[in-house]
Amino acid sequence: KKVKQMNVKASYGDQIQLILLSILPAALVSGPLISELIVNLIVIFFIIEILIGKKFSVLKENLFLYFTLFYFFLIFSLLNSDIFSKSALNVFSYFRFFLFAFAVRALFQRQGSINKYIYYVLSITIFIVVIDGYIQFFSGQNILGFPKYRLDRISGFFNDDLILGSYLLRIIPILLGLTLFFKDKTKITFYFNLLLILSSALLIFLSGEISSFLLMMLLI
Repeated sequence: KKVKQMNVKASYGDQIQLILLSILPAALVSGPLISELIVNLIVIFFIIEILIGKKFSVLKENLFLYFTLFYFFLIFSLLNSDIFSKSALNVFSYFRFFLFAFAVRALFQRQGSINKYIYYVLSITIFIVVIDGYIQFFSGQNILGFPKYRLDRISGFFNDDLILGSYLLRIIPILLGLTLFFKDKTKITFYFNLLLILSSALLIFLSGEISSFLLMMLLI
C-alpha cells in the first residue's frame, strides 16, 4: 500500500513537472522571472526524488562528474577575476542548469518517452511567436502593440530586447529534434513544423540578427 501511495505521488509530481516543462518556452518569452521559477521548481523536484528514493547513482555518472568539474572551473575563474561582485550570483547558481538537464532526462526515463504535449505546446508557442514577428514586421507593431524598436529591427513579444532571433535560434533545434522524433506518429504536424522552421529562419533574417541567421542556416 505504501509503494502504491508513493507511485501515485510520483505520478502527480511527474505531471506537474511535465506541465511546467511544457510552458517553459512560453515563459521564456514573458521574461526571466517565470522561467527561472519553473527551472528551480523542476530542480527541487529532482533533488527531493534523489533524497527520498536514495537515487545517488546519478551523482557517480561520468557526465555529472564532468559538469561538476566544469562548475568548479567556473568558480576558480571567477575567484581569479576582477568581476567577482558582478558575476558571483550567476556563477554560483549556474549548477542548477546542470541539475535541470538531469531532471528532464530522469522525467523522460520515468515516462518511458518524450511527452507529446510538450511537443504540441512548443509548436504552438513558436507558431505564435513567429506570426507575431511577421505582424510587427509588416504593420509596424505586434499584437500587444509593441512598435518596432528600429526600422531595420523587429523584436516581437520581447519589446525593446532585440533577442527575437536568438530566442528562435535556441528553441528551434528542440522543435526540430522533437519533429524528427515524432515524424512517424504525426505526419501533418511533421510537415507543418518543417514549414514553421523555414519561416522562423526567414524571420530571424528579418529581425536583423545576422549572426543568429547564419547559425540558423548552418543548423538547417
